Amino acid sequence: MDVKINKLGPVRASLIKKGMVYSPSHGDMAFTAPLFDEFMRRAIPRFEH
Repeated sequence: MDVKINKLGPVRASLIKKGMVYSPSHGDMAFTAPLFDEFMRRAIPRFEH
């Protein structure tokens, strides 16, 4: 997936505001729902870390 880092900031902020993710430390992101990361990988196969 070819996404520029500066475009991810607003998406990340929106997900934090909705309570879907949280940021345990600077630069890190974790999902609030168990196994949500696995769901995202199945829903968007090209989305890999």
